Amino acid sequence: MKTRIVKDSGWPRWLLRLVQKKQVTVGIHQKRANRSKKKAGASRTNVQIGTIHEFGSGKIPQRSFLRSTYDENLPKYKEYFERAYARATKAKKKVDVPLRLVGLKIASDVRRKIDAGIPPPNAPSTVKRKGSSKPLIDTGALKRSIGYEVKT
Repeated sequence: MKTRIVKDSGWPRWLLRLVQKKQVTVGIHQKRANRSKKKAGASRTNVQIGTIHEFGSGKIPQRSFLRSTYDENLPKYKEYFERAYARATKAKKKVDVPLRLVGLKIASDVRRKIDAGIPPPNAPSTVKRKGSSKPLIDTGALKRSIGYEVKT
């Protein structure tokens, strides 16, 4: 039997028990992992590129777009989920509905953060190659790959 550890981050216990059976994940999932057709010959997938930018590498500085969005907005997401859950319960809908709504909200916020620009700006050599100083946006494939999934 697989044991799961659930961190109590201030959510009501009854809500944690209900949601423990299901979860929403936001990020670059397998079905969206490949690069766009324009970059079909690219050697890295969106997952690899996202991971490099999220955590940084030897040459590329950290530009967190997933963790930072979640951390900055956690109270808002909790409130949003609780309201969506209350509406879903009143309408006798499944718990998937509020999970999908909060997943959609977080994914949208991540894309918006990428559009706004995440410091530090691109290196001069990168700006010359792609014609922009805005990090994380080249072909748009990485941003388009951000999504959510509800899992049981």
